[in-house]
Amino acid sequence: ICRTAGVRICCVEYSKGWTAYKKSSEDVAKIFDDLSTSLSSSFFMGYYKMALQVWEREIIRKTFRKITMAALCYVDRGRDGLEFQRNLVNDFVVSLVAVGTHETGDYNIEFETYNGVVEVFKTLSTVCRYPLYRELFLKPLLHQTYRYYVDWSSNFLKDGEFSEYLELRVFCGEKDPCFDLCTLVPLCMVCADALVMRHIDRFYSEFVTFLNDLQIEKLLIIYDLCNRIPSTIDKLKELLGKYFARVGLKTINQIADKAEKSPKLFVGTIVQLHDNFSKLVKDSFRTNNEFMTTMEVSFTEFVAENNITNGGKTEAKSSRLIASYYDQLLRKGIAAEERLSGLEKAIIACKYIRDKDTFNDHYQKLLCKRLIYHLSVGIETEKEIVSKLREKFQCPRVFDSMLTETLKSEIEMEDFKKEDNNSLPVLDFSVILLTEKVWPFPSTSNFSLPTQLNDYVNAFSAFYKKKYKNKRKLSWIYQVSRGELSALDGTFNKKYVFLCTTQQIAILMLYNKYDSCKINKIAAEIKLPNNQIMSLLQVLCKTNLLIEKDSGKFCLDNEFKSENTKIDLIRAVATTNTGTQRKGGEVQKLKRDVFRSLSLKQLLFG
Repeated sequence: ICRTAGVRICCVEYSKGWTAYKKSSEDVAKIFDDLSTSLSSSFFMGYYKMALQVWEREIIRKTFRKITMAALCYVDRGRDGLEFQRNLVNDFVVSLVAVGTHETGDYNIEFETYNGVVEVFKTLSTVCRYPLYRELFLKPLLHQTYRYYVDWSSNFLKDGEFSEYLELRVFCGEKDPCFDLCTLVPLCMVCADALVMRHIDRFYSEFVTFLNDLQIEKLLIIYDLCNRIPSTIDKLKELLGKYFARVGLKTINQIADKAEKSPKLFVGTIVQLHDNFSKLVKDSFRTNNEFMTTMEVSFTEFVAENNITNGGKTEAKSSRLIASYYDQLLRKGIAAEERLSGLEKAIIACKYIRDKDTFNDHYQKLLCKRLIYHLSVGIETEKEIVSKLREKFQCPRVFDSMLTETLKSEIEMEDFKKEDNNSLPVLDFSVILLTEKVWPFPSTSNFSLPTQLNDYVNAFSAFYKKKYKNKRKLSWIYQVSRGELSALDGTFNKKYVFLCTTQQIAILMLYNKYDSCKINKIAAEIKLPNNQIMSLLQVLCKTNLLIEKDSGKFCLDNEFKSENTKIDLIRAVATTNTGTQRKGGEVQKLKRDVFRSLSLKQLLFG
């Protein structure tokens, strides 16, 4: 036990003695060095070294225990906030460094053994070049530092708040008695062990609390302290990952009902979570790559497993929603700024797609619709997005092939229009040539086309065979072709244009020849199965364009009305136009040629 007065006297006397001895030795050494130079002799060289050896033999060997303990007691005074003359401790340290440039095994000081200090001390031989300083001061200093801060932190945490503990944390720095690599590195390791590792369970529990309350500064302090102890980082990542998973899943589930029908809401929620979590990692964990990876793993899990996907059983829903959001952005009619902002969000959401195959399949189908129905904002924009998607994950090359073939089809149509087709009726007719197995279409199914359309189909087939000399086979895909029909003046209360499938066109144009038709008659005319014809008729009846009579005949409703002049019959199942109430009795006889085909978009495999 060191008394204050005794400690100070001991340190002061040693400091005075060392300072005087060092100065006188340097002065005498200079005289002998000059004498050796003038006599051209090395006999007197090394006087200062001999003087240091005398100091070690006569002073340090006989007083090191007392001086070491006094210096350490003085260090504790400084830690307790009491008067602390740093130069007194520094003089002792400097003397050990100056004298102890050679190994010695004659010194042995007994101190309490702490496993953490022992492990740290094993590394000192590689960083400390002064063995005497290492043995007589640094080793005891590490033991005392560990004991001091273990006691201090334990007493503080018994009654004190953990937040205050973090604010009062102790750093090794310029106030330490010997600020060099030899001292600083092991001292920081010992302090971290005493102040953090001894209370690591408390750190973990408080970390979760701060995380739930988003106390960014407190989280940053805990991260910085634990970062000095690599073994604690994995636990922090685990706790952070659970937080991301819990908050992310809760947020997605809250909007699940609406998001199932709103890809924009689903993607927007993912991006908002991404921004919030990324900011948390940046501000509280210094954008540590391992913590960013933890965030991404958690994201991938709750994006795939939530109420929308029934806990992951229908994981494909998430992939389809993100692909559908791309489809919304890449269609015509979206403002440029909205599209650019949305695409940036979609790219972020793509990072967290686990079922990439479903995303690719659904994206391909939607891309197909945009291209063949001329809904896409542009080929160049499509190519740019495909390129960005490929940076995130394995994006199939078939997307590029689809875009390339769309451009080639435009060239083919230009060549076809240059042919002499004066014998054909006036019709806006276009064809997209597709390579089989590249485009996601089912097998072809033929039926009997109206004469006006069939003439164009035959003309294009002849043109194509002639151009490629029968080396390429064409298969028309009527079931996904579409066109527009225009009602002639006087047919309805105003002139309507109907967007139809090819099958719908074939049925409606029968009413240019007949006032009414039964299913068997329609089947005989257009060569389609009765069940398929019935499905088509139900849609047309639902829009009130056709009415079914008691006799099983289907007739045009000449009282059909709609607020719109252009009516989409293809989407009629989802959005039905409302017609007026019909009066009983027979439908008035309509004039022949009530429909005229205006345009047709045909698809075929080439």
